[in-house]
Amino acid sequence: MPYGYRGLKIFTSLALRFQDFQRQCQAILNRAKLIYQAHYTDAKNQSLRNLLWVLNHALTNNEFDKAKRVARAIKLIFPDTPTEDEQADLLCLEL
Repeated sequence: MPYGYRGLKIFTSLALRFQDFQRQCQAILNRAKLIYQAHYTDAKNQSLRNLLWVLNHALTNNEFDKAKRVARAIKLIFPDTPTEDEQADLLCLEL
């Protein structure tokens, strides 16, 4: 029996307290991971927003060399290449 009553205090076995401790630690780790992911995503979005602004400014002012450098920097943030199907869909977009 995991519980023992001694007077008004309730004593739990060490095994049950350790399980609670493990659950609390896991919950804290999960929250920390979510906070890190949110911060990382926010930082990436901020960088991308800034680079897009610089890209737009460079294209508006016909600074094509600068625009190419900015495009390379954007590719570093998103290094993955879309699949062939995704590329075909993207080329059909009318923006």
